[in-house]
Amino acid sequence: MMQSKWDKNLSNLLVLALIFVFSCFVLLIGIRFINPSIAADVKLGEMDVLAFMGSLLGGLMGIIGAVYSIQYSLTSVREMSEKQDREKFIEQYPLKVKRLDKKIDELMFYQSSIKFIDAGSDETLDSIVKMGFTLVNDTEYINGIVYHDIKELEEFIYDAVDELIRGDYYIRIDNFDAFGGIVEGKEDKVKEMEKTVKNRVKKSIDLLETQKNDLRAKFVSYVN
Repeated sequence: MMQSKWDKNLSNLLVLALIFVFSCFVLLIGIRFINPSIAADVKLGEMDVLAFMGSLLGGLMGIIGAVYSIQYSLTSVREMSEKQDREKFIEQYPLKVKRLDKKIDELMFYQSSIKFIDAGSDETLDSIVKMGFTLVNDTEYINGIVYHDIKELEEFIYDAVDELIRGDYYIRIDNFDAFGGIVEGKEDKVKEMEKTVKNRVKKSIDLLETQKNDLRAKFVSYVN
């Protein structure tokens, strides 16, 4: 386990305290040998100087003890919280992976179902949008960046289909409710749009796979 910030601060404080005490004794010894007259004035051998040094050292050690007690209490609370988080994560891990696998399978099926080239009507394209909305809005159990990125997929799909419907890419028949194929010269654009949307869905699948791998790595680190 890496040394915590509190541990480092406590170690630094103890080192400084020892340096301070050692420096005081060195100073007093130095005064005695370097300038005996000053040593006589401050009365190094008398009890008042020793008492002062003792009280100074005692106060310093009291502060260190208080800091250590606070640090120990905070460390205990942190370790207890981390233990509870680990136990909760280990307990919930199977369900999280099951949900991610289900969502990945759904998105992969949806990706294979996107057929702009073979679209027969507005209803066909609308069903693609509605199915995308359903999949996206069913990911609320996913937190953080992954969830928000998948939420953006909803608008992306809508804009792509809206562009196809309003951009006259299809030949309209039966009172404009059905398509009789793609307008000549626009096949490549429709294929490109289909590929772009599928790639965007693939990006969401990859994000969920990454999320699952991260959960697995975290689980392994907890149980080992």
